[in-house]
Order: sequence, then C-alpha cells, then structure tokens
Amino acid sequence: MSLQLERYKHNPILKPNNESTWEAYMTFNTAALLLDDKVHLVYRAQR
Repeated sequence: MSLQLERYKHNPILKPNNESTWEAYMTFNTAALLLDDKVHLVYRAQR
C-alpha cells in the first residue's frame, strides 16, 4: 500500500481560540491515534 500526502494550503489548521480559556494562548500540533477503527485526534493547548 502506498500513500501520497499533500501539504494543506490553508495552514494553520489549529489556532489559539480566545473564546476558550484553556486554549487561548497557544495550540500545538496534533497526534492521531487509530483505535477501534476510528481516528482520534489529540492536541495540546495552553492558556
């Protein structure tokens, strides 16, 4: 199996969100986890 990936042209995808206290200052890259045939995305944020 082979994949060809392309960079998303409208970066950044995640940005700080001033409407949420816990992610208002910074957001960091996400991680992906495949669990029970579902993809879960996890990211870190800082207030």
